[in-house]
Amino acid sequence: MEYFILLSIPIILMPLYGNPKYKHVYKLVIAFYFVALILFSGLRWQAGTDWDPYLEYFTTLDNYQFFEIGYVALNHFVKLFTDSYTLFLLLDSALAIIPVWIVLKKENQCNPLSLAIFVPYYYTINYLGSNRRIIAIGLCMLALIPLKNKKFITFLILCAGAFCFHRSSLVFLLAWPIFHGKYNKKHYACLCLIAGAFLVWNPFLHLQNIMPSNSAAVIVQKLLIYSSNEAKNPNVNYALQDALSVAKRIAFLLLMLLGISRLSGEGRRKYIGYINLYLFSLFLYVVFTGTVEVFKSITVYFSVVEIFLIPIAISSINKHIRPIVYAVLIFYLMSQEYSALLSYWDLFVPYRSIFSGGI
Repeated sequence: MEYFILLSIPIILMPLYGNPKYKHVYKLVIAFYFVALILFSGLRWQAGTDWDPYLEYFTTLDNYQFFEIGYVALNHFVKLFTDSYTLFLLLDSALAIIPVWIVLKKENQCNPLSLAIFVPYYYTINYLGSNRRIIAIGLCMLALIPLKNKKFITFLILCAGAFCFHRSSLVFLLAWPIFHGKYNKKHYACLCLIAGAFLVWNPFLHLQNIMPSNSAAVIVQKLLIYSSNEAKNPNVNYALQDALSVAKRIAFLLLMLLGISRLSGEGRRKYIGYINLYLFSLFLYVVFTGTVEVFKSITVYFSVVEIFLIPIAISSINKHIRPIVYAVLIFYLMSQEYSALLSYWDLFVPYRSIFSGGI
């Protein structure tokens, strides 16, 4: 199946990574791999979530109040030159994936394990259908570069750009104080207590009574829709999904904390900053568990740092144990890819491209 082939490629490339003899070969192969990711997303047809409303908007350009100004402008710009929705999707995919490529090159020279984590957790779930949010994710990832270099204006500009494509990315402004803040055990304990309080009494369950249902504000309508049971996917077992997801995040967090012991100086500071972002994503995930499941999507802006953290953490493990850890993780990633497809099986399987019929 095409999805598992995309996941397998970076795994197969692992022996080439870090070998000076094949450095240029690896860079070239990775360049072609990112092009393949763009083509796979951009050439799909009637495949992926939210296909119909996005295609309808591109075709008619009728006013749609839920679409942000950046996405509206992108549609109008492409329509100046072509009526091909495929060309629009290719541009949309490129704008979302190229920032991931840039960031990975700067962080770890496109570690194949980072790519293997990116595919099931972010590419399959988010990049095959969510035309607006994927650009916001890409811009927020790009904002990690000025974030760690303490260039606030550049960070703010990229966050503003992300907001123009998806309002949910506004939450990423919190990344600045979270990354650069100095926290102790008391702060982390308070975070755990707050998360526990949300599990006992979550205000999102009471939005229908708190907020006026006749409000014209888009964000109010979104909150009301997503906090209702109607926003849930009937094909998803949320109790099992939540339990496994929290367990996975905790396991990854423990692995990341293990990696800190091998770092020092500036590398350790950046590593802790990224862990703080990951901890915040875990906090948000727990807050939205059992209530507004759709809101968990905003955790992606913070949790994406795991694609840097996990390879660093695994490299700190004893060399004799490392192959076992790699094997377990690869098996888990394959399972995660299947799980990602299973949630929307009819939309993804079989993969349908422009060559199957489209414009």
